[in-house]
Amino acid sequence: MNHDNARQVLREFGAKIGLPQIDFNADNFCTLSFDDVIVNLELPESDCLAFYLWIAAVEEDRRPEVAQAVADANYLFFGTYGATLGMSRSSGDLVLAVQVADATLTLPRLEQTLENLVNLAQAWRTRLAEGTTPGAASSPSTLSPGMEFGLRV
Repeated sequence: MNHDNARQVLREFGAKIGLPQIDFNADNFCTLSFDDVIVNLELPESDCLAFYLWIAAVEEDRRPEVAQAVADANYLFFGTYGATLGMSRSSGDLVLAVQVADATLTLPRLEQTLENLVNLAQAWRTRLAEGTTPGAASSPSTLSPGMEFGLRV
């Protein structure tokens, strides 16, 4: 699969933030760190760029409550702004992922996607630490308005 556009947009992003050496490795992975949030980018064998990140390990006694909040947030993507939250039943690892079509990727879209993923991850971490869980009705206000992850087909 040709991912020239995604590679070019990532290079533009790197140049903009003063790290022109940012690129995908030989296995088509790139890892970026924003504050305490690590975002993984992957160029899979399809025409998209995959973003995913680890949010937190949920304690076993809180998993049913958090699983319900995850389901609420994922419902029509109201609480995730197009991304998907998932939680491992065995480990309690809470993760966030989204895919963007390579052909539609631009520098502003990459920046917006990264910003919103990081903000969403930080909101979930904060609320989990406070003992609350964000749901569809309580999406973090720190997310940028008009976030567009793209149409899922």
